[in-house]
Amino acid sequence: MNLADITTLSNGPVLELIQWLQGHDCLANPLRCVLCNPAMDLTERNRDHVDGYLWFCSMCHRKKSLRTGSFFREFPRLPLGKLLLCIYFWSVHELRTTVAQMLNLTKNTVGNVYALLRNYCGRDIQDRPIVPFGGHVYVVKCDESQFKHNTQSRKKSERHVWAFGVLSTEHSPCRGYFQVIPRRDRATLTQILRRVLLPGSEVHSDDWGAYRNLARHVPNVTVHRTVVHRDNIVDPITGIHTQEVESAWSRLKYHIKREKGIRALDLQDFLNEEMWRQWRGLDSVFQNVVTPRIWYKVVPKRSGEVAAFKWSLPSPPEADRIICSPEFEKWERKWKVFFSLKGDRLHYGIEYFQGVERIHVALSFVVSHQDGSTHVHHFRHARLEEGEMVRGIHKATPESITVKMELLQPVEQIDVQFKSND
Repeated sequence: MNLADITTLSNGPVLELIQWLQGHDCLANPLRCVLCNPAMDLTERNRDHVDGYLWFCSMCHRKKSLRTGSFFREFPRLPLGKLLLCIYFWSVHELRTTVAQMLNLTKNTVGNVYALLRNYCGRDIQDRPIVPFGGHVYVVKCDESQFKHNTQSRKKSERHVWAFGVLSTEHSPCRGYFQVIPRRDRATLTQILRRVLLPGSEVHSDDWGAYRNLARHVPNVTVHRTVVHRDNIVDPITGIHTQEVESAWSRLKYHIKREKGIRALDLQDFLNEEMWRQWRGLDSVFQNVVTPRIWYKVVPKRSGEVAAFKWSLPSPPEADRIICSPEFEKWERKWKVFFSLKGDRLHYGIEYFQGVERIHVALSFVVSHQDGSTHVHHFRHARLEEGEMVRGIHKATPESITVKMELLQPVEQIDVQFKSND
C-alpha cells in the first residue's frame, strides 16, 4: 500500500478501517468474553467517541474497548486513522516533527508512537533472533564505529559510545548485527563473534589489534583476512575491503543526524529497530510491521520457582555514584542489586551479569525508606540477556531493598512469513 491508499482508508468510514485492521489481525476479530467465553458483538457506541464502536457480550452484558489486546490500546485517545498514518510514516523514516505537523499532533505523541514501534521491533529481534549467520559459503565483515562524542564529560570512558557491527554478504543489500559495546578489546569483540557466527565462517576486517589471531580466539572462524586502512581502503593485492560495513555505518548515522542526535541510552534500541528493518521489514516495512507477528505479545507461564534477596545499604547513596550489592546466584546465574542517585531521583534495580542464555522473570522491588515508608514496583515480565538490567526510579532516601523474582517460561512462538515486493 502507498500513502494515497492509506490516507483514503484512514479518512473513510470508521467501520471500513476497523474491518481492514481486523483483516490484518491488528484488531480482535472477534473478541471473546473472558467470563463466559462467547464471541462478543461489535456494537456502535456514542458517535462522539474516538472509535465509534465497542465490544459487547450479549450474555453477561460486559463491555470492552474496541482496541482491547492490540497495539492501538496504548493510545486510546488517538484516532485509528491517524495511528495508521503514523505507522506508515515511521516505516518510511519520516521525521517526527514533519509527521506532527502533517497530522496535527504533538511531537511527543508521535515520538511515543515511534518509541513503541521501536520497542516492538527490539522484542521481535529477541524472540526470533537473526543470528547466527555466516558459514562456509558467504563472507562476513566486521568493524567498530563511534556514535557519540560527549566532550563535556570528565571521564574519558563516557566521552565515547562505540558499536560493533557484523555484516553478512549473503543478501543484497547486506544485513547485519549491531551492538553497543563498553570497550573495543578482544574479550568483548570475540564474545560477540562467537555468538553471531556459524562454524566455518570467513571474516574480513581492518587491522585493529583486537582482531589479531582471530581464528585462535573464535572457533567458528576458519579464515580471517585483513585490510590495512592506513595504507589502502581496498587491498591492492588480495582485494580485501570492508566497504559494506562502512556503508552500513554511514546509513545508520545518517538517520541519527536527521533526528539531530540520539541519547546514548537509546542507541541500542535504535540499532535494534534498524536490524528489524533489514531482516524483517525488507523492502515492504509497512506491510511487514502490520502483521500478527509484530503485535504478538509473549504471555509467559509462571513456573512457581521463586527467589528473594534483601540488601541493606551500608550508607546513603551519593550523587552520580553507583552502589552495588554483593553478587548472589540463582538458577545457575549471577545477579547483583544496585542503587544510584542522579539529582533528586533514586535509580535502583537488578543486573543479570553472568549467565549462559536469555532468562524470563517476573520482578518485584520493595524499597524501604529511612522514614519508615515503602515503595513497591512490579515488573510482570522482563527478558534479560547477559549484562542487561531492570531498573526503577523513585524520590526518597532508601534504607534497604528486597527483590522478589519468579522464573517464567515463555510460550512457543508461531513463525510468520514476512512479505517482499519482489
